[in-house]
Amino acid sequence: LVEELGNTKVRILIDRLDDSWDGSEEAKNIIIGLLKASFDLNSSLNRKVITTVFIRSDIYDVLFFHDQDKLRQYEEILFWNTDDLKNVISERIKSSLKITDKTNEKIWEELFSEKKYRSKASPVLYPMVMIAI
Repeated sequence: LVEELGNTKVRILIDRLDDSWDGSEEAKNIIIGLLKASFDLNSSLNRKVITTVFIRSDIYDVLFFHDQDKLRQYEEILFWNTDDLKNVISERIKSSLKITDKTNEKIWEELFSEKKYRSKASPVLYPMVMIAI
């Protein structure tokens, strides 16, 4: 595979593992297997293929397996605050609608009102609440 790739590098991003997460032993073993396979792949192939697994901390915290400490040095914890999430949502909107001439703040002002939503969430929190569901 290394020879076939030549100078090409491949990045594999694995996300949405929580979509089918039910906390069962089978679910845990599947994710553990994925993490181990990802580690093995990243450790081989001369860094031509890199995998990144995105996993919620509450899921990761219940996984226990042999050699788990080997992975700790590669962990990167992402912290999201309201402003970060607001900017991510605004950038996604701009990208989807091919908007290039407006700031994130302007996008937010134009698309979200100041009223409270049924969930009592503010315009800033409502899309985030809906995304988390």
